[in-house]
Amino acid sequence: MVVASIALVVALSGTAVAAVIISSPSQLGKNVVTGKKIKKNAVTSKKVKNKSLLAKDFKAGQLPAGAKGDKGDKGDAGTSVFNSSIPSGQTVKGVWGGRFATATANPYNFAPRIAFPVAAPAGLADAQVSFAAGTPTVPAGEQDPTCTGSADVPTAPAGKVCVYADAVTTGAAPSVSALGALQLDGENSEQSKLGFAVTITATGTAGGSVLARGTWAYTAP
Repeated sequence: MVVASIALVVALSGTAVAAVIISSPSQLGKNVVTGKKIKKNAVTSKKVKNKSLLAKDFKAGQLPAGAKGDKGDKGDAGTSVFNSSIPSGQTVKGVWGGRFATATANPYNFAPRIAFPVAAPAGLADAQVSFAAGTPTVPAGEQDPTCTGSADVPTAPAGKVCVYADAVTTGAAPSVSALGALQLDGENSEQSKLGFAVTITATGTAGGSVLARGTWAYTAP
């Protein structure tokens, strides 16, 4: 047991001496011994209980760094837009169309091309590019019941492009009479890996224009 001895010396009449011996820390009141009362370098290693100090008890940089750890495993290769295709099972989405001028009382045909952000892993056939079932002005052969998304939430099954319309001018001219979708530059061609096209047939009037727009989704097989 560690015995702490503190001698309190009081001179009485120049001759008397009183001494009090403290044998246990419990005899000291709380906060009686403060940092200012401890003599510099009085607390040495022998007076500190082994393994009682924590890392937070030391200033930053005072503890030595640990040994360097083992090298980690190599990570999986990332996907680069510069040298890869859309990964299998990945869905990409976008928008199509806009407002088209139909300034005279004549038929008009538009075929805007829509590009994928990255090339598809395989070419597309016409049967793989379709509008959702029930889209106004779209022939039955251009509709695909497996396109079950919406213009707000476009989806597509694996290997297909699904086109959704959210605004199409119909009724009296100027109006859209037919919408369609197709692959680019022949079925399964290299160009067909890069995107698709939407066809818009309209009837115009003097100074007229039509609206045909929406969203699309493609899921790589």
